Amino acid sequence: MKILLLHTDYIEYEAKEKAIDGADEIDIKKDRLDEALAVF
Repeated sequence: MKILLLHTDYIEYEAKEKAIDGADEIDIKKDRLDEALAVF
């Protein structure tokens, strides 16, 4: 297994629509994280 670790200044995301029908409702649809570590 390989992983990719990225230290980023920021990550922004926005929820557009539900991926599956049984997903819960969310309160925050758009957010930004500063000084994040992204792991893929």
